[in-house]
Amino acid sequence: MTQFKDKSGQQDKNINLGLLDYPVLQAADILIHHGQAVPVGRDQVQHVELTRDIARFYNRKYGVDYFPEPEPYLTDTPKLRSLTDPLKKMSKSLGEKSYVALADAPEVILKKIKGAVSETEGRTTLSEKELDKLLSKLPEERGLDEETLRGQAGVWNLIGLLRLFGHEGEAQAILDSQPIRYGELKPLLAERIAERFADFRKRKRELEADPDRVLKIFAAGGERARETARKTMEDVRRTIGIR
Repeated sequence: MTQFKDKSGQQDKNINLGLLDYPVLQAADILIHHGQAVPVGRDQVQHVELTRDIARFYNRKYGVDYFPEPEPYLTDTPKLRSLTDPLKKMSKSLGEKSYVALADAPEVILKKIKGAVSETEGRTTLSEKELDKLLSKLPEERGLDEETLRGQAGVWNLIGLLRLFGHEGEAQAILDSQPIRYGELKPLLAERIAERFADFRKRKRELEADPDRVLKIFAAGGERARETARKTMEDVRRTIGIR
């Protein structure tokens, strides 16, 4: 699994078994509730494929049509890159400066975006497809140094985010006016992200002011999930002949 290779490569020794078993746990979470469309990033598609394999094996093994084979549900932006190291995906594990949280205040978003790694000359010397193709290869096969790739990944990450959060045509206008002026791009991007999540921040404050309601929602959702899981386990045990 790609995720296991990437994460285990960050550790010299004592690789946790939980890291290897994680895709199986994910598969169990999907199958126990008979998930059919699973919202994931591009790097998680392999895990959904494993889940499909498990569902198919179970159905064939026991001659049933019980578990649906789930499909990955990808958005228009299936992968966001880290702000601090755009050769890696955006992740909380890389530190607070590497990602934008949904609840970040506008001034925090601006600070993070201003600190995002980008191409120093403000030019896209690689297309997005060329960049993705190179990054899919082993480092020794890429033919470009890491810093050049990091810069290109950084500028395309900012453009991709502006496509996602900006108004129509803004990202293309930035691309058409190279060299890119980061003094314009980064504040504009931060403003658009803050605008998009303004309602979320407001809703979060409202929920934080009413913790009893939140706990009731958690409890109700938990009960529904337990009921679904309970039925699935009963069905599976009955099918394979264990109690």
